[in-house]
Amino acid sequence: MRSSQHCPAVSAEDGDAGDEQQLELPAFTLGVCDVPSASSGVVSVSPNQTLAEAQYVMLQHDYSQLPVMSGPRTLKGVVSWETIAHASFANPQVALKDAIDPFPKVAYATQDLLDQVTTIYDAGFVFVRAADQAITGIVTTADLAYQFRELATPYFQLGDIEAKLRRCINHAFSLGELRAAVGNPRLESVAKMTFYQYVTVLQDPVRWEQMKWPKVPKNLFLSQLDEVRKIRNRVMHFGVELGQADRATLTSFLKIMGNLTIPSS
Repeated sequence: MRSSQHCPAVSAEDGDAGDEQQLELPAFTLGVCDVPSASSGVVSVSPNQTLAEAQYVMLQHDYSQLPVMSGPRTLKGVVSWETIAHASFANPQVALKDAIDPFPKVAYATQDLLDQVTTIYDAGFVFVRAADQAITGIVTTADLAYQFRELATPYFQLGDIEAKLRRCINHAFSLGELRAAVGNPRLESVAKMTFYQYVTVLQDPVRWEQMKWPKVPKNLFLSQLDEVRKIRNRVMHFGVELGQADRATLTSFLKIMGNLTIPSS
């Protein structure tokens, strides 16, 4: 979830807002709480357990570290494979207390995520504390990379789709033809066209024939292109997080455009 404040529900129109010549990215702030693992809970060990038990739990869950806690709000430290290795090097008879780092990095759920990026990368993880002081999750570098990938992928896909579409249209039509098609005698280039104008150009049967895509079903292509237009509007106007259906639409249409792109001369 992305938000203009920290983690409220995001609402948006259905994506039929009119295209603009220049769309700005939506203004929103990512909170630590926007990372799913920040609120998914933690598996912990108590200070009274043995090191063997802590190691077993880490192996059981394939964790690199575990919080050591005496209650849901009382974080005593963290035990990790790294702290165990350091403690064991100095003392072969190491106990859990010897392998605890008493000063793990902690971030509050309401803090800006970008402000915590350096800390997360340097430490490898941060524990997340809620407003009521409870430890609610952990954010690792892997979680951070996944979150940013999920946020960035639709933007790159939309940019790639538009670049390929422009290339095809530019190959098929002169600037004069495009100006007449969109009713704008001042249109400077295909790069200045909107997604709505792409649909307008290609809806005309004669212009569709100029694309020279004899095996492409016009109705299916234009229907999916219009869905992509609506997705673009929702993302660019409202900063909406896309569901799996929308992500699948972008992925499949990008594959189609990859097959239709005009080869470089």
